[in-house]
Amino acid sequence: MKVAVLVGSKSDLESAEKVRTRLSDLGVPCEVAVAGAHRIRRRWTG
Repeated sequence: MKVAVLVGSKSDLESAEKVRTRLSDLGVPCEVAVAGAHRIRRRWTG
């Protein structure tokens, strides 16, 4: 299982990195991505 940690803006990345660290400590692979409403369409629809 791989976990996605989605945040709404780059300013939230510090918190997301704390989550990534904790998940890593637990042996859970994850990916962190900024997925604000205006970015979602571009990232997943090309």
